[in-house]
Amino acid sequence: MNEYKWEGDAETIISIANSLDTLTSKDIEETSFTGKLIMASLKGNFEIETQGSIVYRGLFPLHLTKEIRKLHLGDTCSGTIEKETILNKTTGYEKTSYTLLTIKVISETPPHEEIELLLD
Repeated sequence: MNEYKWEGDAETIISIANSLDTLTSKDIEETSFTGKLIMASLKGNFEIETQGSIVYRGLFPLHLTKEIRKLHLGDTCSGTIEKETILNKTTGYEKTSYTLLTIKVISETPPHEEIELLLD
């Protein structure tokens, strides 16, 4: 395990602690999807367009890399996505992020339409 050390004066530490205290996780929910894989990179980014024309853009964890490598852009797939909304209590600004939890191919893109996975 790596050990990290951060040093700063009391004023800076208090300022950072106060800033972090204004952030709160407002909502976390899991959503099932069926759609087309639009983009995937081995750096952990994905984009999926559902059959209802909703586009999810987000990150996937390292343990899904093996499954992602099996996919081709345009493949129809299904799985689950975690949606998390963070609220900044000071500004009222909300930020939503998506994490791919599971994914599997339902039907592959026909060979004449196949586009290889982006290898960043």
